[in-house]
Amino acid sequence: MQALLPAQTADLEQITHAYLKVRYGQFPETMEEVRAVEQAWARVRGAGKKELAEMRARKKENTGS
Repeated sequence: MQALLPAQTADLEQITHAYLKVRYGQFPETMEEVRAVEQAWARVRGAGKKELAEMRARKKENTGS
C-alpha cells in the first residue's frame, strides 16, 4: 500500500500498529485511539479513491476510449 500511496505512509503505519496491538491482545484500546485510526483510514481511503480515479483517467487517455 505504501508504494501506491506514499503520502499516506504515516496513516498506514498507524493503522497497522493498531491492528497488531489489538490482534496480539494488548487491550483495551481507548476511544481516542479508535477515532485516530478511523480518521487515518478515512484519509487513506480518500487518497486511494483519488489515485484510482486518476489511474482510470490515464488509462482512458492512453487507450483513446
